[in-house]
Amino acid sequence: MAVAAITRPGDEVLVQSLTFVATFQAISARARAPVACEVYPETVTLDLEDAARRITPRTRAVMPVHYASNPGDLEALYDFARRHGLRVIEDAAHAFGCTDKGRKIGSFGDPGLFQF
Repeated sequence: MAVAAITRPGDEVLVQSLTFVATFQAISARARAPVACEVYPETVTLDLEDAARRITPRTRAVMPVHYASNPGDLEALYDFARRHGLRVIEDAAHAFGCTDKGRKIGSFGDPGLFQF
């Protein structure tokens, strides 16, 4: 529902390659195109340099996954999204109950969600 709310059919959503298949299915089930991006080996979070190379005129959103309770550098992620005019769909299922700088993970995105 979050994907459908902020994108349109045919739009692309950047997503990290290392995640559960449900992340990709949530995008493709709504006739959007998931675009797999590399991850930083140290944090297993979305590699923003690789993601930037994959942006096309159809790219509308980025879906970071806080894999294994690691949100990575959220400040850099949201700066990246602002610079490229992208919405952020925060997949926080791997980080339920975690915080970043005193703020609950799952409360940052344009929506945040806990998909299961």
